[in-house]
Amino acid sequence: MALWRTIVSHGVAALPPSRIDEERRVLHTTLTVPNGRPRRVSIENGRPGHARVEVFGPAPSAGARQAISDSVRRVLNLDENLSAFYELVASGFLDAADVRSAGGKEEGRRRHDQAAVRALRALRRARLLALLDA
Repeated sequence: MALWRTIVSHGVAALPPSRIDEERRVLHTTLTVPNGRPRRVSIENGRPGHARVEVFGPAPSAGARQAISDSVRRVLNLDENLSAFYELVASGFLDAADVRSAGGKEEGRRRHDQAAVRALRALRRARLLALLDA
């Protein structure tokens, strides 16, 4: 579920060359590979806590596999530090129920968008304060 929420929360995931298969809960996209041809991949839930990435075409080399893995992590922002966001939820600044309800459901998107705007404003203030303290 968390991977699916990540996929549908990225507006760019629905833009070409990406395509979301909502019925199967799969993201299809094309990734660039340094010194190689672009590779078409599908990303979906795998075993608990993991994504399953299928690479189409010839089997990728070890270097290409690493580049594809790095690209998937970047596309899904898996390495993004969200601790400030979770602090905002924990502090009550953001309503956790609104954030959880978004998950790609149309009725939750308005509340999610409002919560996201509040979160971005708070993160900007926090980053500004951190810069001022430096």
